[in-house]
Amino acid sequence: MTNLVLCPGSRSGPLALAAGGLQKTKKLNIYTAIDERSAAFMALGISSGNTECTIVITTSGTAVANLLPAAVEANQANHSLIFITADRPFRLKNCGANQTVNQEEFLKPVCRTFIQGPKDGIHNILDEQLFTLIDEAWSSAHYPPGPVHLNIPFEEPLHASLEEQQIAWNKWNRLKKNYINKSFFNKPRYNYKNAPFLDFSKPGLILVGPWRSGITCLSKFSKALDVFQLRTGWKIFADPLSRISSLQSGLISHWDLLLPFIQHNYFNNLQILRLGPISCSRNLYKFLNNTNFNQLLITEGDNRFQDPLRLAKQFSGGLLCWTDLIYQTQQSFSISNESKQFSEYLYNADQTIISLLEENFTTNKTFTEPGLAYWINRYLPEEIPLMLSASTPIRDLISFSGLSILKRRCYSFRGASGIDGTLSLAMGLCRVLGKTLLVTGDLALLHDSNGWSLNDNNISQLIVLLIDNGGGAIFNEVLENKICDSDLQELFVMPQKVDHLALASSHGILTRDIKNLDELKPALSWAYSLNETVLLRVTLSQFDSFNIRSQINLKIEAVVI
Repeated sequence: MTNLVLCPGSRSGPLALAAGGLQKTKKLNIYTAIDERSAAFMALGISSGNTECTIVITTSGTAVANLLPAAVEANQANHSLIFITADRPFRLKNCGANQTVNQEEFLKPVCRTFIQGPKDGIHNILDEQLFTLIDEAWSSAHYPPGPVHLNIPFEEPLHASLEEQQIAWNKWNRLKKNYINKSFFNKPRYNYKNAPFLDFSKPGLILVGPWRSGITCLSKFSKALDVFQLRTGWKIFADPLSRISSLQSGLISHWDLLLPFIQHNYFNNLQILRLGPISCSRNLYKFLNNTNFNQLLITEGDNRFQDPLRLAKQFSGGLLCWTDLIYQTQQSFSISNESKQFSEYLYNADQTIISLLEENFTTNKTFTEPGLAYWINRYLPEEIPLMLSASTPIRDLISFSGLSILKRRCYSFRGASGIDGTLSLAMGLCRVLGKTLLVTGDLALLHDSNGWSLNDNNISQLIVLLIDNGGGAIFNEVLENKICDSDLQELFVMPQKVDHLALASSHGILTRDIKNLDELKPALSWAYSLNETVLLRVTLSQFDSFNIRSQINLKIEAVVI
């Protein structure tokens, strides 16, 4: 491990001293956080940014319960985390002892595994047992990636003297030389002899969802995708979170806007290859919910069922394994005229939409969320990673950003699709990626306002672009004409009287208001020139944003159908 997030506590004191000792030898980066919930999300952001396992250390009691939201996201989105929680020994359980709870049960439902240290105290463990415990925790967090809970009881006295600490370090230095981490050599191998196929002579689509596997697998995945696309001629609908290169052949830019208007005469024979989890596009859900399509879902080693529509066959051995099996059984692919016509139809329709959006957003200066999604990717240097909060911002990015978004690293934590931990996740990302832009809504930012306490201007270079539209914009679209306005505001939107600029300033964050579209590019350039965390606020109208989405859909319908 190279990164660790440390939370305060007395029972976890021995773990803190151990981490501090490793930091002094420059073998470990330690980040501190007073709020365990924010700490866990920051660790998840770090793990997402460098695709390595991150450790979180907490004390006992409710501190452990605060880890659950991030553990849920890590489980759903396949990110490696190890939660090491200090606990009271068994003799203090179920007798009313202070800060003693059944914390061993808190994270079990969402963790890859739960590992319990010796119930009478870790001091009683043998060296070989300790190494076995380490191996189990590390390997469980990686194959497939996900969260692990390691619960370690500590008996008093908790705090060793300096002399005792030195003795422990000397012993550790001797032991580590003889220890080989076996988990690296025990990666499970999948042997798939049979796999469901598709009819490659018919028209087809390749849907690439958010990437949910290790970065080491991505190169082989991309090569397999490139070869398969060229052999079939099928077009690709790629999610901005897919990690697909913008140079990939067969890409369709604005597939989300095109989907509602695809001609039905192609539906009867359509083959759908789905790679990874489904994108958050509502248009895609509606499109796929067609029982005439022959659908195959491929995951990269995740055996969990991943089709909420329950219409696809699933193969969990990964794209490379699946294509190898295809090429062993089918020597050549013949691209039919019908397939060529369908691919040409998609390409031409996409080019029409590209021209329509360019004309719309260059002539219409109304500051809206779709306009923000269109321009922000064009104003921001390609080397800056982009994180989107889980509600409207990521959906607008899918619809309006175009292929250029695939030139940069994009993140949006869609595993559980919650707004929890948004700011803390971004703080974790910028720890390992450097300067990073977070686009978030006002309620999502308020929900994780404790994330501001994680800021450290010595290492944090986060640009937060706040869309302040009165909160809950997603409900205005979902519940349109289905609920009276007063109930919508009170029961769903829940507007809050918080000055985000004042709140951020109280944490020492630089702030700036953006009043119109012309001020967006200069404000981003200003924030980019600084080496510290910045909050930029844009105040937008939900009504204007809703109208521009509707108008664009009407224009597309007129020119595509």
